[in-house]
Amino acid sequence: RAGRAIDLYIDNTAWVTHREMRADLLANLAGDLQRGGILKTSESLFQRAVVAYPRHRAALLGLAAGLEKRGAYAEAVALLEILVEVSPDDSHAAVRLAVNLRRVDRAREAAKLLEELVGAEPPAWIHSLACQELAALRLQRPGAAAAEAVLRQCLERSPRDEKLLLQLAFVLSSGGRPAEARELLAQQGFRAGTGRTPSPRFRYSLWPSEELARIRDRVRGRAQAELPTLAAALATAAEEAAP
Repeated sequence: RAGRAIDLYIDNTAWVTHREMRADLLANLAGDLQRGGILKTSESLFQRAVVAYPRHRAALLGLAAGLEKRGAYAEAVALLEILVEVSPDDSHAAVRLAVNLRRVDRAREAAKLLEELVGAEPPAWIHSLACQELAALRLQRPGAAAAEAVLRQCLERSPRDEKLLLQLAFVLSSGGRPAEARELLAQQGFRAGTGRTPSPRFRYSLWPSEELARIRDRVRGRAQAELPTLAAALATAAEEAAP
């Protein structure tokens, strides 16, 4: 029903004349359904948005996140590669691409993206997550020196980041330096978090919403004036469907 309603809106609304506008509407509805757990219809609408406008950032990100949630990592990578090409400064897309490249055994490409994020100034949660992922990759090398170097570099920016401190303590302890690990945590006054600030991993697990919020503002500004048109179209459709 939601898909039928939006088709009526698009077909009967004067300002929906551009492919990107059509994609805005489809992605906006898809995002609402995604957050409500109506994932099959949401994915279908995101796909339609991408067909309407293949470079639509919110649709690509939302569709990729949905694919990732159900384990379709290779398909998510394909969409995120397009998104990173379209928006090379989109750190959220970049970190998602790196995470999924690791999952499909493309570690070298993942490391390159993560190194760029670690050396840049993305939002704090993205920087922390990139640091964690890069350190985990570096732990796959013989010895732990590379992982330790990454974590110490990251802690220069965020010295109170609990996840990075714990990861560094783990690296030190695993490398036969438990006393240094204990000293590190003691020096930082480490204690368990309160849970009031979402962890980077938790933020990553949420459905993408920031780009959708931007397009929602664009849609809202135009939509109010067109509500009577939509109401009339829905009434006509109801009459035609009546027995």
